[in-house]
Amino acid sequence: MAGHDGRRGIFHHVSIAPEYRKQGIGRKLVESAAEALRNEGINKVLLVVFTHNDNGNQFWEHMGFTVREDLYYRNKYINI
Repeated sequence: MAGHDGRRGIFHHVSIAPEYRKQGIGRKLVESAAEALRNEGINKVLLVVFTHNDNGNQFWEHMGFTVREDLYYRNKYINI
């Protein structure tokens, strides 16, 4: 799932079932979503990956995504 706020794109919950990985499906999904965002005038995309998700981080690095060292990721529970 991908979307944008008018300025920045975001990829949400990108996942490929293990038995279908290494077949180019993830790459095609990301490229298609990026093209749709480009068509909307979006020039930059962000996503969040757990640090311990080695496969995911390797995939995103291979896709050209870099780690930002200048941000903190923050959460707040609002329904507890």
